Amino acid sequence: MKKICFLIFLLALGAFGYSQALQTGRWRVEMLRKEGHPIVFNFDLAYAKGKPVIHILNASERMEVRTIRVKKDSVYIEMPFFESAFYFRKEKNGRLTGEWRKGGARATTIMPAVAIPNNSVRFEKGAPPVAQLTGKWEMSFFQPNGSPSPAIAQLEQKGDLLTGSILTPTGDYRFLEGIVRGDSMFLSTFDGSHAYVFTGRIKSENEIEGGRFYSGPTFTEQFTAQRNEQAELPLDDVKIYIKPDAPPLDFTYPDIDGNK
Repeated sequence: MKKICFLIFLLALGAFGYSQALQTGRWRVEMLRKEGHPIVFNFDLAYAKGKPVIHILNASERMEVRTIRVKKDSVYIEMPFFESAFYFRKEKNGRLTGEWRKGGARATTIMPAVAIPNNSVRFEKGAPPVAQLTGKWEMSFFQPNGSPSPAIAQLEQKGDLLTGSILTPTGDYRFLEGIVRGDSMFLSTFDGSHAYVFTGRIKSENEIEGGRFYSGPTFTEQFTAQRNEQAELPLDDVKIYIKPDAPPLDFTYPDIDGNK
């Protein structure tokens, strides 16, 4: 009789929305932009010592997230390296709906977001790839005034799976993952601060046209790319210097033998 009463009590808790367990396995997150091009990524969710642990997946990168709080139907996920977090509400179908917030020096970035359980799709599959994109690509990003900005993409394609990174004179776009679908390519990444999607049309084995770069809630930029295994980034415009009024560098650090 006691077991039956306890079971009824647990069922009642679930009926009133107090079940705190999140579904384990692969999830798909859509960070929504107004023009309809969501920034997507996947994460794995498991439990360790009774607490949820997330690993955000970007190609070979697995970013661990442990600051996760679940209270009734509210789910809070704090990213480990940046001032950003997801504020979700758990729906009856298991989905999480809410928003991503990232703090900044001038303003807080906010994007609506949806997390879908039991979903390993990053980009929908379709027609077989028309080309093999593995290799080095010379890219040009075009600013609103039309002036080009150089970059290099190093891509690796296995079947329709596409991974790689894009390098610029001042940095890179981290671990990118996506697919080649017919004559289209798709790549995305998310690390708690940077939320990117790249799309483009494969004109030939050696050329990508109509590229679009989507970043955060509103920014977008066009790009083109041509295969070029000898491509190098120009560094003439990269200036690294100390400002005239800045104090001199002064630090102490131990060498491999422990000596300062």
